[in-house]
Amino acid sequence: MSSVADNRMRWSREPGRYEVWFLTASHRASRSGFWIRHTLSAPTQDRGLPPYCQLWFACFDGGDPGRSFAVNRKLPIDSLHAEPDPLVIGVGDAELRHGALHGAIEGHGHAAEWDLGFEPEDRTVLLFPDWAYASERVSTKFLSPHFSVPLRGRIKADGREYVFDGDRATQCHIWGNKHAHAWGWGHVCGFAEDGETALDVLSVRLKKGPIVLPRLTLATLRHRGTVTRFSQPLSLMAGQGEWGTGFFRFAAATPTLRVRGEFTASPDDMVVAEYTDPDGEAAFCHNTEVASLTMTIESRTWLSGWRDEARLTAPRSAHFEHAARTPDASIRRRHRTA
Repeated sequence: MSSVADNRMRWSREPGRYEVWFLTASHRASRSGFWIRHTLSAPTQDRGLPPYCQLWFACFDGGDPGRSFAVNRKLPIDSLHAEPDPLVIGVGDAELRHGALHGAIEGHGHAAEWDLGFEPEDRTVLLFPDWAYASERVSTKFLSPHFSVPLRGRIKADGREYVFDGDRATQCHIWGNKHAHAWGWGHVCGFAEDGETALDVLSVRLKKGPIVLPRLTLATLRHRGTVTRFSQPLSLMAGQGEWGTGFFRFAAATPTLRVRGEFTASPDDMVVAEYTDPDGEAAFCHNTEVASLTMTIESRTWLSGWRDEARLTAPRSAHFEHAARTPDASIRRRHRTA
């Protein structure tokens, strides 16, 4: 699937939908991380509220959490502009293009601006099973047009400038009518031992009517030039995910490849972002871009047992979040609306 086509806006002005384009990036020299989001929300018709768009920015300082901050700006839907070719997704003056991102935001005593570029990937990395993208029964779709790309340019946050000259980022696109009931998510673009390997892992709990379903864990690994999607039926049965304040443990496997690991972060390194579903229900996302990950990749043949293929670490350069329908009281920093 084409990365430019898969970044195009899916919303066609109907009520009861939301859509997200986000980029997460690590600045390894300063042990800092960044989270930039363009969003739209169209409330359900029964709520009688107009659609709106939102620009989000968060800076995570891995050396001094006291300098981290997160601000967002909510704007009327007329401030959203989207073009399919050439691709443009804009919220106010901030824009995501095919291979570029620029914008600025300020509020609550903080200010940030960014001017970033990357070489676009040709092909989208699908994070769900193929059938999920065509099914109306799947309430949210999630894919990565740019799974792991070297970033160029700069971010300026509260007067500090961060120059990017190859540190990697991921850019993803989400759309649907309701967030999952709860989830844990993690991503790494390049490990300390192997800058080309990248991982995305998602564990979700869905709610159907009054029933909260068991956790479902999916993962995608790019390693040694091959993309492995742990999203086929056997992988879904074998997947494991457990998350809580400051941690996300996971395992995913195919018959011949297995990944296991744990994301960790201090609550002081996290921020609570409150999302509102189109039906009005709140979801609380606890996010950091300066988590750490320790992971093992194992392989086997039909004639041998599991053997270690790689042990990889991402100190202070992993992206991690967990979300629920109530906020985690241990995480005090809030994403504040300007």
